[in-house]
Amino acid sequence: MGLIRGTINAVKGAASNATGGFVGGVSGVLGQAMHQEYFVSGSMAGDVLMKRAEQVKPNGSANKGNDANVITNGSVVDVQVNQCMIIVENGKIVEACMEPGRFLYDTSLAPSFFAGDGKFGDRVKGVAKEIWEQTKMGGQRRNTQRIYFINTGLLDKALQWGVGNVSFKHTQRFEGLPAPLVCTVHVKGFGTARVRLSRPLDFYELYGAKYAGGDNNAVVSIESLTTFFENTRQKMSQAVSIAMAEIGRDSEIAYDEIMVGENMTRLAGLVNKQLEDSDLYKVGFDCYDFTVGGSGLNITEADAEMISTRQQQMMMLANGAANYDIQSQMAAGFAKGAEKGGIPSMMGMGMVMGGGMGGLGNMGASQPMYNPQYGQQAPMQSQMPQQEPQQMAGMGYQQPSAQQPTMQQPQNNGTDSWKCSCGNVATGNFCPSCGTKRPEPQEPSTWTCSCGNVNTGNFCFNCGAKKPVKSTRLVCDKCGWTGENNGVRFCPNCGDPVTEADMQ
Repeated sequence: MGLIRGTINAVKGAASNATGGFVGGVSGVLGQAMHQEYFVSGSMAGDVLMKRAEQVKPNGSANKGNDANVITNGSVVDVQVNQCMIIVENGKIVEACMEPGRFLYDTSLAPSFFAGDGKFGDRVKGVAKEIWEQTKMGGQRRNTQRIYFINTGLLDKALQWGVGNVSFKHTQRFEGLPAPLVCTVHVKGFGTARVRLSRPLDFYELYGAKYAGGDNNAVVSIESLTTFFENTRQKMSQAVSIAMAEIGRDSEIAYDEIMVGENMTRLAGLVNKQLEDSDLYKVGFDCYDFTVGGSGLNITEADAEMISTRQQQMMMLANGAANYDIQSQMAAGFAKGAEKGGIPSMMGMGMVMGGGMGGLGNMGASQPMYNPQYGQQAPMQSQMPQQEPQQMAGMGYQQPSAQQPTMQQPQNNGTDSWKCSCGNVATGNFCPSCGTKRPEPQEPSTWTCSCGNVNTGNFCFNCGAKKPVKSTRLVCDKCGWTGENNGVRFCPNCGDPVTEADMQ
């Protein structure tokens, strides 16, 4: 027995051109087919996974009472797209077809398994070989035969998944930065995935067979597997977590690009690979069409703050590298200017680069101007702006005047001067006016801060703490008020300024 593929007219045309006993056999089958029933699946809407075939009588009415447990020689079987038709004899699959079309049933042929181009082809061919070997050994096909259709299309029912803490290598590129930002983040999210029966023969043997075997319609819907899918949710969520982490290791993408474009297809393949040892895979299901619920995949607040901080740091490093190049060029220009023009050339570069002379924006104001009196450009010296002495003073330059020499010679010929208590300025060790001896230089007083650093000023140059004020008792020389010296500058009783005379 077996299936002859093609329409009845096409098979009849092939039989008329054939010779030998095969012509008579096929012609006989075709003759019977003109008066025999055919089998169809009927509607499989509502995520129906499996159902028994509907037998249609020659007059076009559905078979409601006739015995359909024996498939008559010459019957026609109609197979639709995304369907797997199986013929079960005494509880065992003896025929299978997964290619759409109309097929003629002939008991004189060997079992024919039309596997199509799906990845379950090897499984179907293996069953066909086994059945044919039984036929050659004298096995008789005289018992109960039933036809079932299995839905191999993408089901509308979606399975839920969720991940809470997936370590993902996040790679993000920013405009203006030479290198991408790479860091590890922790991804969380939830969503759904649709499934389909990619291995229908496995589904029938491991699950659908318990609904078959009787005269019932053997309808199996996805609602029948609600408990089964609930038990596999944790396994699928774990597979999604592993697949996400693997994509992060092998691809340079951001965490929110996991389920975009080609990454979605790769994610489905990795998830199905992880599920090969699960009941979901063994029953025949594969996962497809992943979607993300809520606001999509998210990361922790700490990871989001880390990405923002790292981005700012990278921008600062990029700007620092650019400034370093500019400063290197400036340094080379100063060195070259010093070789050619000495200090004036270096001052000129400083005036251009600095803000006192208007920087680069005032370069045009420093250019030579055309003087029609001479018919040529006036000298640069005559074009010094007269309205910018304050700007020049800000750069450390003072315009010389007639009353003040440009350079002052030291009047003490290198000898240090000191001011005597009588008011005279002396240079020697004794005052020539009153004979007072020059005071000895005083070493600056030191104090130790609470951080351990020794200082001489009023503030610690290590931690910035203020120099502690000595607690000296105060006695006002005006009103006689007494109190602790806590840094007050006026007597709180009479308002007299605090002086050395008030401290005890």
